[in-house]
Order: sequence, then structure tokens, then C-alpha cells
Amino acid sequence: MVYGFDRNKRRGGDIVVRTVPILGLVTWFVTLAIIALIVESRPEAKYNLDVYFNFYKRGGYWRADLLTAAFLAALLELIVCTGGLYMNSMRMKRDGDQYNRGLIFNLIFFQF
Repeated sequence: MVYGFDRNKRRGGDIVVRTVPILGLVTWFVTLAIIALIVESRPEAKYNLDVYFNFYKRGGYWRADLLTAAFLAALLELIVCTGGLYMNSMRMKRDGDQYNRGLIFNLIFFQF
């Protein structure tokens, strides 16, 4: 047996190992921001009392500025997820290494 082959030579985490979970957390915050922007941009519902008392509500149209912000945030999330998975794949050298599940989930589910 070669000396040092069975030992873990990684002493602590390098910058890549520490950055990937942080990028996974960033993508979850961006996902929450996208959901909030889409919910805020949808048309307001009119109810019977609103019509009866002549309350003005923004009717029937989506707010384009918030939808544009949600689209740009989705592009940012795509870039962060792709970069995080690329950095994660650079460190896949041992049997115990795993891909970050949060990055994969955000990349697949929230981009389609």
C-alpha cells in the first residue's frame, strides 16, 4: 500500500468547499424573491363589495416591471446554480463527495 493513500489529505475546507453551500443558500433566497415578485405582480382580484363601494383596484393586468425583475432574478439564479455545480464538480474526487442537492433542485425545478 502506498503511504498516505488511505488517509484523507484534505485539511479543512478550501474556498471551493466552503463556497458551494453558501451558493446553495443564496439560490434559495433568490427563489423566495422570485416567488414574492410573481405574487406581487399578479392582477388584484375585484370583489362584489369593491364594485359596490367603487373602490379602485388595479384590474386585469400584470405589472411588467415586477415580472421583468423576476425574470432577471431567475437568470441570476441560473448563473449561480450553474457556477455552483461547476465548482462542485471540480471537487468530485473521492467516494464521499456529493453534489449539492439544493443547487440541483433549484436548477431543475425553478428554471422550467
